[in-house]
Amino acid sequence: MAMVWKAIKPKRLKIPGIRSSLRNASRRVGTTIRKDFKATVADWDHKPKFTILESSAKGMFTLVVGTDNLIYMFVNDGTKPHDIPKVPKTSGSLAFASGYSAKTAPNVIGSSPGGSYGPMVFAKQVHHPGTEPRNFSRIIQRKWKPRYKRELESALRKAVAESGHGGK
Repeated sequence: MAMVWKAIKPKRLKIPGIRSSLRNASRRVGTTIRKDFKATVADWDHKPKFTILESSAKGMFTLVVGTDNLIYMFVNDGTKPHDIPKVPKTSGSLAFASGYSAKTAPNVIGSSPGGSYGPMVFAKQVHHPGTEPRNFSRIIQRKWKPRYKRELESALRKAVAESGHGGK
């Protein structure tokens, strides 16, 4: 009985198509993540700009969504108690409303109406009690890190299958 062996060679992987599929999946997720960040400032008067940075260096896909807005950083990371002195070039004292209702809450993706209220207060210096960190970036990362991985894995499986290499 004679046996014949024949090698089964798959087609070459279509690497550019696979990279394109992964890049598109990354962009879709990045756009959705940016919506979560925008939700954290929906009720702000001056909204920061959120950018999406992506990289696929050395076969590793990296996605960064964020802002360089200093006020957003203070809200996200919180502040320690600090003194606010009167600026010498301004009028004789600091002026602010006596009450304040926060527009955001710690560990919540979103914002709501809020702001200053009450009678005006005038002072030469104010001791600010600091603010509790809102942790937006940490909460959003916790929400999206596993989803991002799943989206890339799904895009990879689909692209490989379309190139003739995918199994079920």
